[in-house]
Amino acid sequence: MPAAPLSAEQRQQIHETVIALTTRHGLDGWRISDLVAATGVSSRTIYKYFPSKEHLLLTSLIETSEIEFAQIRETTMRHARTPKTRVLGALRECTAGVMDSPELAKALVRAWTSGQSSIPPMLSGFEDGLKATLAYAIAGGPPSPTQDKVAEVIEMVWVTSMIAWTSGLRGPEFVDQSVRRALSVIELPD
Repeated sequence: MPAAPLSAEQRQQIHETVIALTTRHGLDGWRISDLVAATGVSSRTIYKYFPSKEHLLLTSLIETSEIEFAQIRETTMRHARTPKTRVLGALRECTAGVMDSPELAKALVRAWTSGQSSIPPMLSGFEDGLKATLAYAIAGGPPSPTQDKVAEVIEMVWVTSMIAWTSGLRGPEFVDQSVRRALSVIELPD
């Protein structure tokens, strides 16, 4: 018997449950059977659409990130006047979401670096959204090609510093410090 298709409501429920479970317990602290019990969606159906827990987590975070990036752009543009303060504000919003849950942050980095073949195409959508948000913050509106490239560098610094923090190599303050150092080298106006 083939797995049933997922409705939009089921997908939303799965995403919310995966994020909640991972936030509370980390990626290793829950099983697919926990997700089945919470959502009523069969494991066969879950595995049809999501080949691993890492895939499940990234899909859950990525599908909600578009809305979050739009909210971050709006908030940043409303409250910050300079390119530097807009970029710092946007990244502070991104960082706060994962800093509040070290288990979620560690799981996110584990999923990023899992090496599973289904992960890179998924990550490109998230990275494009983050880069676009940063480029918009730098430009204060639609960015130029140069501003897109600057945003890409800032994004790489943020991702790398998040990996250093979640791996225990650095403390949480390292993320903000790294981004600030990058912005000073790039010489974005205050």
